[in-house]
Amino acid sequence: MRGAFTDAKTDRVGRFELADGGTLFLDEIANVPLTLQPKLLRVLETGEFERVGSSTTRKVDVRVLSATNADLHVEVAQGRFRQDLLFRLNTVEIHIPPLRDRREDIAPLAEYFLRQHSERYRRAVMSFTPQALDALREHSWPGNVRELDHVVERALLMSTGNVVTAFDLALQSTSDGRLSSRLEEMSLEEAERILITKALARFEGNANRAAEALGLSRSALYRRLRSTGCPNKRGSGKRGRGKKSNVQSLCTAKFFTRNVTRADSSFARQTLDFGHWTLDFGPFPLSPSSFPSELS
Repeated sequence: MRGAFTDAKTDRVGRFELADGGTLFLDEIANVPLTLQPKLLRVLETGEFERVGSSTTRKVDVRVLSATNADLHVEVAQGRFRQDLLFRLNTVEIHIPPLRDRREDIAPLAEYFLRQHSERYRRAVMSFTPQALDALREHSWPGNVRELDHVVERALLMSTGNVVTAFDLALQSTSDGRLSSRLEEMSLEEAERILITKALARFEGNANRAAEALGLSRSALYRRLRSTGCPNKRGSGKRGRGKKSNVQSLCTAKFFTRNVTRADSSFARQTLDFGHWTLDFGPFPLSPSSFPSELS
């Protein structure tokens, strides 16, 4: 209201007044400060409020929808949210599972966002490669739909072709949690194979550094490569002059069935076919971010 505080030069209508006769959506309701919660409760209970600086009571008829990703019962127990406000808001509760629990929705949502951003940035309508769709389905999406929207927008802007590739998505690996959850179901041989392969990839095939990171000697690393089904051959390059010794290995990953092929000037060529994955630690470094989810 005009004159209610410094620089209040005109009257401004609040959200509840604007929504009179309609619907008001309150997002992140758990973040409402405790000092404002009694005022919100009053409006919900009676439909009455006063503008800032005014003593005139106004009445509105508003339907309120609220949303939060917090557990309001926990917030109440910890004293951060009023229980009476929770009871007033919680007339009808709709639980929407996180995106990671409804992976069948990921592809349709991604295609919708791609069309939307293609129109916004005046780009020809694009599509996703099969590998990009696989990467989207495998990501854990801690940021839910907002994160998916942002990832698709960024991929559209960064893409140089007519399709969005897995590389354009630039998704960081979030498989460590999934890997840990299935660790107790793995055999010791499977766990060793994954740890060794990850260490070799992290150090671009350098056996000395990989062995050191794993707490093994170089000879012990080679023995484990053989015992875990990863036969190896020492690099043929001459030693000395500061050159690194590389390992070329062919690992059988029995739980892989997808077919992925990729090569460019900055990444090693990787081929995943019929349950076999070829790791080539040759002249090009292999980026851990391009690993299949079980090994990234």
